[in-house]
Amino acid sequence: MSRSKFSDALAAAKNKGKASIRGEEATPKRGAGREMTPVKGSETQEKPPEQPTGELPRRGPGRPSGKRSDPDFQPTTAYIRKATYRSVRRALMDEGEDLGQEREYSELIEELLSGWLASRT
Repeated sequence: MSRSKFSDALAAAKNKGKASIRGEEATPKRGAGREMTPVKGSETQEKPPEQPTGELPRRGPGRPSGKRSDPDFQPTTAYIRKATYRSVRRALMDEGEDLGQEREYSELIEELLSGWLASRT
C-alpha cells in the first residue's frame, strides 16, 4: 500500500497528545481557549476558563445602541405616497438646518401618533 501525502501530518497529530505521557509540557488545543494541564497517569485534564468575578466587561468606544436593539421600540411598516414621504423628509431636513439637528422620521411619526392617541381620550 502506498503512503498518503497526509500520512506524516496524521502521525504528527496522533503523537501530539503523547507529550504529557513522557512528562513533557502539554500544549493547549488550538482555538479551544482552555489550557491543557498534565495530571497523574497518562491522561491530561482540561482546565475550564476563568469566570468573571461579577464585573461586566467594559465596552470600547463605538456606536451607541440604537432603536433596533431597544426593547421599547417596535418596527412597523406603513404605506404612504412617495410624494408625501419625500416632502416630509425634505421638511425634516429643512427643520434640521434651522435647529442644528435633524429630527428623525420615526420621531415625527411617534409624535403624531401619540398626539392622535391623546386627542381620543
